[in-house]
Amino acid sequence: MKKTILTIAFFWLAIVSLGYAQPVDALLEEGNKLLYKADVEFDLTSYLKARGLFERALAADKDDYLSSYLLAYTDYKLAVYYMQMKDKQKLENCLDSATKLLKSIIRTNDSNAEAISLLGTVYGIEVVLDPSLGPSKGSQNVALTSEAMEIAPNNPRVVLQKGISKFNTPEFFGGSKDEALDYFKEAILIFERTDNSSTKITWGYLDALAWLGKTYLWLGDYEAAISVYNKALQIEPEFSLVKNSLLPVAEEKITSQ
Repeated sequence: MKKTILTIAFFWLAIVSLGYAQPVDALLEEGNKLLYKADVEFDLTSYLKARGLFERALAADKDDYLSSYLLAYTDYKLAVYYMQMKDKQKLENCLDSATKLLKSIIRTNDSNAEAISLLGTVYGIEVVLDPSLGPSKGSQNVALTSEAMEIAPNNPRVVLQKGISKFNTPEFFGGSKDEALDYFKEAILIFERTDNSSTKITWGYLDALAWLGKTYLWLGDYEAAISVYNKALQIEPEFSLVKNSLLPVAEEKITSQ
């Protein structure tokens, strides 16, 4: 009798565990779809909905790495949004949340290049907001993106974020637009030869194209910038950043020559 009861208990435990795991996967899948929409349209509502789904996934499994990482990434993108909207309080809240989540991931796994590079990028935003933080947060940005490159030199998001660091860092602190250009080109090549169908971290390809075009624009190669922007729009015609901002600026530069 006891053996039968134990068998039934283990059976129901397995059912409960299966039911517990499936919602987390479903929440992450739905959240990623919303996150892509938010990145393409730079849409606050989609970011907030995605964030809510990732929060629910993390509440269901507090040790789930992907839930923590995707929540941190969403907070980072919300920080970018609030920076554009000049909402300082919400911007700082998002940066604080992203920092705490990423540090928690790194404490668990100090060789997690995805989290390390993203933390470096978050610090980079803090320096953009307050240049006086350059000696502290700026140096951490450089150190973290370099550390991530040593760990995972073939991870396209790591290479992309190293390029962003190089682009935004002043030359006398080791920044270089030419080196940034090379990193963005390399990130794009890696994205294009990598099968991302099995990964739940999918962001970065459109960002890399936008940054490459932005770098060409900064270097004065307007035709190359336009070519990259058109490529991005062929992949995603509704990519708001390129369609409504970057491409029109490049086209204006061409016509004003």
